[in-house]
Amino acid sequence: RLYFANRGIGQIDYRKIDGRMIRFAPSLEYYEEGKLVNAYPAIVTMVCDASGRPSTVHRSYITHDGEKANVPSPKKMMRHCADNLFGAMKIAVQGSSRVLAVTEGIETALAVMGAFNVPVWAAGNAYLLENFVPPKGVDVVIYADKDRPSMIHPEGHGLSSAKSLVKRLWKEGVKASIKLPDTDIPPGMQSVDWLDVVNGDVQQAPAKKTAIR
Repeated sequence: RLYFANRGIGQIDYRKIDGRMIRFAPSLEYYEEGKLVNAYPAIVTMVCDASGRPSTVHRSYITHDGEKANVPSPKKMMRHCADNLFGAMKIAVQGSSRVLAVTEGIETALAVMGAFNVPVWAAGNAYLLENFVPPKGVDVVIYADKDRPSMIHPEGHGLSSAKSLVKRLWKEGVKASIKLPDTDIPPGMQSVDWLDVVNGDVQQAPAKKTAIR
């Protein structure tokens, strides 16, 4: 909770978080290139496939002061089970909600859940977001990251992945839309996500919701 508060995620109703999926480990080994470096506190989150079966585990290494651990890769995801490649971290209890929001990162998911009062799952990254398989019977809203353009992704990786997901879901009969931060990426930053918006780190115009068929 200290780490989330330090990231600016203060308005969390922890009753809406699925405690079976996200846990705290006071000391977890950190390896780099197969060699043990040290042990750190960590947030450990289960990744499940669309049917709810465990697929892999995501780890966020932090410090006792609630900061990111000073290591090359503070966030790590273990390999997926061979038949469970594309799942999500089911951060929030979905309940009876017809709408399910999805983000890339855990912190962004918690920020969206607190700010907009919707159940949110986290895919983990842009590649996994593009291949996200939602549970049956929900409408999907993608709170996409706004990344700088690249040769591979001229619109930015986050928006490109979100558009690919929306197009696939509409073809499958699932209503889906995108909410993208409506702001310029500040100098020195490679992207803007909804955590930045909620924290007030960037100036945000009214959110645009885009459905793509």
